[in-house]
Amino acid sequence: MTTFGWIVVAAIAIVVAAGGIYYYYFRRQLRDNVSPDGNYVEALRALLDGNQTLAFLKLKETVTHDSNNIDAYLRLAAILRQRGMHAKALQLSMDLSIRQNISAADRVRVLYNLAEDHVIAGKMEAAESIYKQLLLMSGQKPTATQKLVELYERMGRWNEAFKAAQNYLDLTDNRDKSSLCKYKMRIADELVASGEYHKARTEFKEALKLNKECAEAVVGLGDAYDKEGRTEDAVKAWRKIIDVAPEKAELVFERLRKALFDLGQFGEIEELYAKVLERDNDNVAALTGLANLSEKKGDPAQAEDTYHRILEIKPDYAPAIVGLLKLYREGKRFGEAAQVIDKTVDSILTVDKS
Repeated sequence: MTTFGWIVVAAIAIVVAAGGIYYYYFRRQLRDNVSPDGNYVEALRALLDGNQTLAFLKLKETVTHDSNNIDAYLRLAAILRQRGMHAKALQLSMDLSIRQNISAADRVRVLYNLAEDHVIAGKMEAAESIYKQLLLMSGQKPTATQKLVELYERMGRWNEAFKAAQNYLDLTDNRDKSSLCKYKMRIADELVASGEYHKARTEFKEALKLNKECAEAVVGLGDAYDKEGRTEDAVKAWRKIIDVAPEKAELVFERLRKALFDLGQFGEIEELYAKVLERDNDNVAALTGLANLSEKKGDPAQAEDTYHRILEIKPDYAPAIVGLLKLYREGKRFGEAAQVIDKTVDSILTVDKS
């Protein structure tokens, strides 16, 4: 081979070697430079597909190459929580929270996640502190306030839950305050439990102002009077259920029967049933009460008619079925009793099939 030939061969060899060097080094470096984004995209796709295992692996690869990808860290923390690895999720959130070089938006997300991890760990005061910190951050008042409401509910701190819920409604321009009633009810129940009946009555009355249809507040108000031996005041309070929520009058019937009997005013119970039925014509509890009174007055025919009326309204209403069967047994009307039983069974079977 001539000298020129050797020169050509050497030149080709140099070009091939250079190509190899480019492929193995420069191309590999380029691949490594884009892999974090590639891994991140693959992780998001895996999450959409429900492949949590692949997502977890790709997210780990992402943060290995790009420690500034806060979203990837937060998604890793979420997977850890879902897997029950709460201590690791908390540690990851805490590590992110002390970073200095993250955006305001990322810091907000990190703090909400950290608060959630504290709640899971039972560190409620730590979560409360974070939510209060978030209150001071731009645009976070409504969300942070709502989180505080949920936290106070979980902690059973009802006074603070009421105040936070009230603030949330104001922040969201919600004029319907009826949702606040439940907090006043909780506060009142705790006061009753501790024997502070006067304060409890104040809270029950506040609950009724917030929700005029809160039957439970009427019951509680009467109970608070009754526990102090103020039976007449209790009766007055319980009677208010006729105006507040007649469909729930059954809640006070037994209380009123006993109280009126103790006061020597048992005859008034019939009037009470009648008033409930004026407001709620199909109130089966009031009708049952009238049927029972008819029996006691020695008027089984009237009682029977009332029981039949109840069963037209509510075919499976046990007190009416039992009352009717009792009447038939006492009258030795066994055939009619059997018909009631058969009809009841058919009704139950029809419900089961549906």
